[in-house]
This record gives sequence, structure tokens and C-alpha cells, in this order.
Amino acid sequence: MSRSRTRPVAPALARRGPVPPRTPARPPARAPAPRRSSGLLLSAFVLVGVPLALAGTPTLLLIAVGMLPTLVALVVDRTRDKLVAITVGSMNTAGLLVPLTQLWTGSNDVVQAVSILMRPGNGVVVYGAAAVGWAFHFAIPGLVASVLVAQRRQRIVVLAAEQKTLVEAWGEEVRGRSVVRPPPA
Repeated sequence: MSRSRTRPVAPALARRGPVPPRTPARPPARAPAPRRSSGLLLSAFVLVGVPLALAGTPTLLLIAVGMLPTLVALVVDRTRDKLVAITVGSMNTAGLLVPLTQLWTGSNDVVQAVSILMRPGNGVVVYGAAAVGWAFHFAIPGLVASVLVAQRRQRIVVLAAEQKTLVEAWGEEVRGRSVVRPPPA
């Protein structure tokens, strides 16, 4: 006894008509690539941190405490380019130059480094500069977007004026819409 390869169709399905073809299923989503840690951070630590630790403990102490906002920005920033860390780090480094200059022009020892760290004005300069970096990160994209929107709106006004002069010279057909005219009576 041979079996038919076609399956019987239920009467309710037969009345509906042909079944539309199935859309192909989406391919399974690929798992995100594992994060590759860049050797750049390790290289920078070895090239900068080790000599500073050996030769400039007071300088390293000031940098370690002063650059904490940059470390936080580096940890918080999940993007690949680390633009937040770059912005905050740049401003934080600029603010750290004042206490470092005080250290390097003085006795350049650990006692002076701790004394510099304990002065409230230096903390305001260093962490205030980092705060300015965070402010740049949050304010600049909105500012740029506002400027671009204003430019686009101005461009729309200019194009509308040009279109108006073209319509006056050539008629409604230049708008690109078909003009329906009533048939002659």
C-alpha cells in the first residue's frame, strides 16, 4: 500500500483560498563580538606609569588623585570611541596642570604633594575642569543639533521663496504635482 505524499487539507482551510507563501525567517541574530581589550591602555600605563612611579612619586600621587574623574568617565563610557573619556580627560588634564606646576616649582616631595591635594582651591580647579568636560559632553551635541535645525529651516524658507518665483514664472506644473483642470464645458 503506497502512501500519498500530500497531506489532506482540512475543509475549513480549503475554503479560504490559496495560502500566501511564507516569508523567509530572519537569520538568527549574531551574538555580539567579545570585547577585545586594547593593549593601548596597558602600554600607556607601562610607558608613563612605571617611570612616574620610580622617579616621581609625588607627581604620580597628584595624577592618581586628580585624574579620578577621567577614570570614572572611562568606566562609564560604553562606546567604542570613548569620546566622553577623551573630553573629560582633556579638561581634567588641563585643570591638573596648575597643581602639578605648584609641585614641580616647589620642593617636589610627597609632603608637598599631600599639601597641594589638601588645598580646597586646587580641588576646585582640578575637579571643576573635569565638570566642564562633562558639561561639554552633555551640552555640545544639543547645541550642534539646534544650529543644524536652524540652518535647515532657513534653507526651507529660501527654497520656498525660489519655488514661489518659479511658480509665478512657469505655472503650477513646476511644483511636481499634477494640476487637475476641469474639462471645458
